Amino acid sequence: MDWKIFITYVIIAIKGIESSCRFPAFLQTPSHLGETKPWNTETWWINLKHDVRWLQKQDIFIDGNNLWRHREHSMKRCDRVEKRSVYTKTSFGRCSERELVYNRTCLTNEGYNTYKIIQYNLDRTHKFTCMRFIRRSDNLVQVLEGPLSDTNDPDLCDEDGLVLEEWPWVAKWRKQSYKCPISGGFTFRTISRLTNEDHCESEWRRSTLEVECVVGDGLDFMSPVGSDCNPLIRKGHHKRLACWSGWETDRFIYMVAGEFGEQPKYCLRFPKHMKGEFSVLIYFSVICPEEEDGKPPTGIQYYELRMRRKDEDRCEDDDEEQCKMIEAQGICSKEQQEQYTSHCRKTCGLCQHNNAAKQGCYFDAKIHGSWVLYDLNREEDVQIERRHAVFSKFGKFHCREKGTNENQYKTVTTFRNGCVPRYTCFEFSRRNNNLLSYRASRSLRQDKEMEEICAFHDDPFPLLDTYRSYYFKNLILSGIKNLWPSYCGIDSTIPFNGTFNDETCDGTISDWDADTCRTRVSLTLQSTSCPSLLAPLELQCLAFITYQEEDLQEMIITRSMDGRNEFNCWIISSYIIGSRWPWRVLYKMPTTQCTPLSDVESDEMRRPKAALFLEDKEKRKECKPMENPVTLPRDILTRSTNKPHVVRNDQSHSRDNHQRQGQRDEIDLDNPRVVLDEVESASSTLHSTDVFRIVLGVALVTILRCFTR
Repeated sequence: MDWKIFITYVIIAIKGIESSCRFPAFLQTPSHLGETKPWNTETWWINLKHDVRWLQKQDIFIDGNNLWRHREHSMKRCDRVEKRSVYTKTSFGRCSERELVYNRTCLTNEGYNTYKIIQYNLDRTHKFTCMRFIRRSDNLVQVLEGPLSDTNDPDLCDEDGLVLEEWPWVAKWRKQSYKCPISGGFTFRTISRLTNEDHCESEWRRSTLEVECVVGDGLDFMSPVGSDCNPLIRKGHHKRLACWSGWETDRFIYMVAGEFGEQPKYCLRFPKHMKGEFSVLIYFSVICPEEEDGKPPTGIQYYELRMRRKDEDRCEDDDEEQCKMIEAQGICSKEQQEQYTSHCRKTCGLCQHNNAAKQGCYFDAKIHGSWVLYDLNREEDVQIERRHAVFSKFGKFHCREKGTNENQYKTVTTFRNGCVPRYTCFEFSRRNNNLLSYRASRSLRQDKEMEEICAFHDDPFPLLDTYRSYYFKNLILSGIKNLWPSYCGIDSTIPFNGTFNDETCDGTISDWDADTCRTRVSLTLQSTSCPSLLAPLELQCLAFITYQEEDLQEMIITRSMDGRNEFNCWIISSYIIGSRWPWRVLYKMPTTQCTPLSDVESDEMRRPKAALFLEDKEKRKECKPMENPVTLPRDILTRSTNKPHVVRNDQSHSRDNHQRQGQRDEIDLDNPRVVLDEVESASSTLHSTDVFRIVLGVALVTILRCFTR
């Protein structure tokens, strides 16, 4: 039976099942530009040190209460045709064969992320089982399954019958950063578990692994130059991996990792208790065995790393005899021989206290204070003082050197966990009282010149701009009561049309106060056509800034005043379309980070939550008359009007006001009738507040004259 015909049969069968069961939202596979992005599992990688390729993989698609699983084999001939198979071109230039493994439907929810399942087979029979999902991160889930049964037994989801799959499911399409579950510096030697070969047998210098020294660093595997000790590369000194996920069990700590910019290909298993020398297993596919021996299926490449945590308080040589020979050859005194001296710290006299954190500069007082970083899935407190900047999650950075650019600082971070010091460049910009912008460079293990270290760019996938970025990130002054009123930049009431929270909307945005006839320090969005804005949305303005890095762009930073205290950046982009210039669009970003629109189109998480086209030709500034107008004789009010007065911005209006002001200065106050005549002549153009002031003055003068007579 052709697999497409089978799926059609399955769908018809599913429609006959009455089920309110639905798989959890975090499992649902999204679709973008017509392409559904599946979970991936059982990807069997080979030749990871040179000619990287996979032998087979499986993809899982989940939609509502339905789940499909496909298996794909690589290196098949393109002209080979079989039933139930589809042939596609792989990224390695070969063809692959894909087949349906099973189709399943959720029947009932049996507890937290636990579901009773019906499975439809290719021979039109069906089975029943149970599935439980463990969410390890946004990028990865583990799955427990029960045995297949011919009948829908009530005990299918009993704990004793559920077995954990060794292959996790990975969402390689999710651009979500992850902090490694352990950190610190270690030394190691590499043993192949398949051949029991000691790859460091002829090398006396120990290799080094440093994990998440500064958040976002990932894992750095460093081996002596010229050695074969690095398990990840055939020849070379350094290899860096990014963490995709991690979790703990009763006995082990697991990390799933991959090269920056690529999908994950490794699973590392650390013992939970790391004392003395211990063994770490690294698998060259995303398989994470739980058995004590850690043995994967036959053919999976994996290594044992015999590790020891580095102790900065303990100064020792990697090999005392070899280091004595190094000293005898005078290598300890040569600056260019770090590849040897760093392994002979005791013999070469390198055990003195590290002075990397010696104070060399001070942060400018204008950036001192308590701040908060609001970003995707991350809220972080930041405290900047004279000597250091402390990020509650990113780390502590001591001021080391100030650059020729007065806003740039070289900083150093020191550790007590075996990591060597890290050097990072920060650039700050104080935008206003509420807003401090910054960006951070990559953290280096060696102290470099300012020009070299102060290179700003986003990290590769999956971190992107989470910690380090080319564009500035925004920090908000900590404490709602401490926030200052700020100009909003709209200067009127402007109609708009567009989308807000995926709803089509027509409405207005305004920072204009018709009661006082002036701009406010808050924005109001309202609409009668979309539910999200039926109740006006009030936003406190925190900053209005012209975006220097992008032409024709401005940004507004706001805080919602509806009790949720949601902080956002709004980007006003101007476009040149035909004879209309400019055409302005207001975008609401997910956080206070104003990432340029050109850089967020490929990142679903950072895409704007609203896009409002501003009808600038219809913008207005209306002023209401006084609710309790001054009572004057009828003949004075004959030329007055109750219609709202539209404030004009032209210069003639300003000149008229100035001339009237001069005329009022020349009024004969001894004659109240003259004053009232002046009020009558001006009442049609003056605001009611001006009328009130004039009449009040006349009344006071009259009273004073009565007393003096």
